[in-house]
Amino acid sequence: MRGFFRAVGRAFTFARTATANIIFLIFIVIVLSILFAPSDAVRVPDSAALVLEPSGVIVEKASVRDPISLLTGPSALPETALGDVLTAIERATDDDRIDTIVLKLDQLAGINSTQVTAIESALKSFRAQDKQVLAYGSFFGQQQYQLASAADAVYLHPMGAVLLEGYGIYQPYIKGLLDRLKVNVNVFRVGTYKAAVEPFTRDDMSAAARQNFSELIAGLWQQALQRISGNRSLTTEAVNAYAQNFPGLINAAGGDMARAAIEARLADELMTPDQFNRRVAERVGVSSEDGAGFEGITMTEYLSATNRPELPSNNDKVAVITATGTIMGGVDGPGLMGADSVIELIRQVRDDDSIKSLVVRIDSPGGSVLASELIRQEIELVQLAGTPVVASYAGTSASGGYWISATSDHIVAAPSSVTGSIGIFSIVPTLNESASSIGIETDGVGTTPLSGSQSLLSPMTEEFASVLQSSVEHGYQRFLNLVARGRDMTPEAVDEIAQGRVWLGERALELGLVDSLGDLEDAIEVAAEIAELGDDYDVLHVKRKLTPQEQLLAQLADQMGSVSLAPSLLGRAGTAVSVARYKADAEDALATLLMATERPTNMALCEACRVTSNGR
Repeated sequence: MRGFFRAVGRAFTFARTATANIIFLIFIVIVLSILFAPSDAVRVPDSAALVLEPSGVIVEKASVRDPISLLTGPSALPETALGDVLTAIERATDDDRIDTIVLKLDQLAGINSTQVTAIESALKSFRAQDKQVLAYGSFFGQQQYQLASAADAVYLHPMGAVLLEGYGIYQPYIKGLLDRLKVNVNVFRVGTYKAAVEPFTRDDMSAAARQNFSELIAGLWQQALQRISGNRSLTTEAVNAYAQNFPGLINAAGGDMARAAIEARLADELMTPDQFNRRVAERVGVSSEDGAGFEGITMTEYLSATNRPELPSNNDKVAVITATGTIMGGVDGPGLMGADSVIELIRQVRDDDSIKSLVVRIDSPGGSVLASELIRQEIELVQLAGTPVVASYAGTSASGGYWISATSDHIVAAPSSVTGSIGIFSIVPTLNESASSIGIETDGVGTTPLSGSQSLLSPMTEEFASVLQSSVEHGYQRFLNLVARGRDMTPEAVDEIAQGRVWLGERALELGLVDSLGDLEDAIEVAAEIAELGDDYDVLHVKRKLTPQEQLLAQLADQMGSVSLAPSLLGRAGTAVSVARYKADAEDALATLLMATERPTNMALCEACRVTSNGR
């Protein structure tokens, strides 16, 4: 028997070693392929379709990917930078070689309403040049379809579907689990609507949060109905009826979801991929490579082929810094906005005399109050140096995201931006009862009432609770004062629309929380106008310079693409979204709780804001 187990052990050791060697060899092959790859430049055909097939989630700023993770299995969804999509469309608009844009959205797993609006606007400019946009898919979810509806024609697979599921905010509430584990979660907050703490203190959504979130998603849903109905020449009532009565429509169509979409005029024709390829080939020609498809070029290839080195310029500049993710101290990471990283970029702007105005593009649900204030202070130093600052809101700029921009010279939000959530909270878990249940007790001596108060195994003392509540209330008052100073309001007036309540951009404008509605380009124009630059200025996107090692990793990741030894999360966009949804919900709750175990930290965070803006 002992020999058997030794043999099994040797087999496992061999398998583990062999797998590691295979991965290493693949890595070496990829490196060599990059180093010795042919240098032939990508050429744009004389007549071609630009194929926009975004993978994963659309983001304001793509993170540096680790190629090793692509071999062992993706830990997160792939990212497609919004700027790349917009740049490709803008170049194609003035390119006589590109007559058609093909939208293939099956691999698009996430896009928020603000990003849809930006891409939709670029596609309309393309169509205005007597060019066509054609969309094809085997399945259109709501976010995918909002983008597809901007096309001249929408083609659907005969076994496909158009699913308009509406907007919803659903969160896991883990109070029952914490009670079973005898974990005491001590919550300190200011703001009736500050619902970020509710998953730890309740089993369901509070009435105040339900009212606020209902208003928020109703506004987003109305915007979606107006966008789809306008693009498809339908009434909002007709589109809403399709969503509300979907089960009945499918039953009436005998279970044929594709036919139901056609009858509702949400799709124009049912086609197989081969049929669609032939339809596009009629416009741009047959592919010279295989003769079966149409002559086309991918977004990545097109950007590479049309890229031109920027010539030195003596013009004044409007700088753009993109700040995305949950706000924390330290450096940027996947899904995280590191205060140190953002501050480094802001200081570059302050030290550059050619930069006359700054736009801070924000997509963040907030995070650490201290980290948010550090970023805001650095922005204010730019203003004190005589450089105006304009904040531009993407999908979300709430709580700490609003904090960092509250004293900007001007705030531009999209109508669908989720903002506000002016409130503060702190969470401190204690495990004394949990430890006691398994026979662990804590005892000792200290020199002050606060001695030992930060131990997880000690109960929360009244003295320490008083300190934390006072700190939270002070932070909230500071938040109110910052907003009042930046928005030219009184703290009392701010308090009436604060209390952790969230607003859509169009409502925030009415309340005075933002100054105008628009996208990033609008914000850049406002920044140039405030700085009195006229029309002769350059736009400089300020980014952290990658180290040689990071550049190599990024290049490796791009070359590897979809190579993976593990199953892809993107076998179907709907599956990818579901996996990402539950993974993100669990990670968000655990991350908030784990941050609190390190030390008491005041948070200005609106997790539900991020959930809503992504349609989750």
